[in-house]
Amino acid sequence: MNKDFISIGVVSILLGVSISSLRRWDNEKLLLSTFRTPGGHRRYKYSEILEIRGETSPLSNQVFGYARVSGHKQKKDLQNQIKSIKNFARANNLQIKHIYSDIASGINDNRRNFIRLLKAIPIIRPKALIITYRDRLSRYGLFVIDLLCKLFACELRTIYQNDKKDPDVELVEGVIELVTSYAGRFHRKRRGMI
Repeated sequence: MNKDFISIGVVSILLGVSISSLRRWDNEKLLLSTFRTPGGHRRYKYSEILEIRGETSPLSNQVFGYARVSGHKQKKDLQNQIKSIKNFARANNLQIKHIYSDIASGINDNRRNFIRLLKAIPIIRPKALIITYRDRLSRYGLFVIDLLCKLFACELRTIYQNDKKDPDVELVEGVIELVTSYAGRFHRKRRGMI
C-alpha cells in the first residue's frame, strides 16, 4: 500500500476494531486522526497505524488462513483445519498473521469472517491465503475469489486436492446442499429464529 494517509474504514480493518470505536477514541484523544478532509472524514497516517500493529513496513509478508465447517457438530473438524493450516505454514516457512473461520454453509455468501477476509485482502494484501480444501472457502463463485486474490498478488494455496468427481455427481451434491440450506432457513424462519 503506497498511500501515506488512510481512511477510518481501512484503519478499522487493520486494527480489528469498529469505526464507532475509532471515532470515540479520536474524540477522547486516545487515537487521534492526523487530519480531516474538507468533508469531515478522518484520515490516519498509514505508518502510525503500522506502528500500532507492531509492523514497520507494508504488510505484504503476511499470510492468512481460512477454515469453515457447516455445523456446530463439526467443531472438531474446524480445529483440525486450523491445525493443518498452521502446520502447512510452519513447514513452508510462512508466518500466519490471522486465521479466519466460520461455522456456516459454503453456499452462504454472508459469513461474518468470510466477509472480513474479503475486505482485508485488498487492504492488507497478504502474500498468501491458505485453505485446506477449495470448497471450505466457498461452494460457488470460487473464480471471483481467485480473481480477487490475483488482483492483489495474494497466492491462494490449497493444502489438499479433492479428487476429481464425476460432473454429474458434483451437480447432484450441489443441488442437495442448496435444497438442504434453504430447507433449514425455511424451518428457522417458521420457528421465528430469522
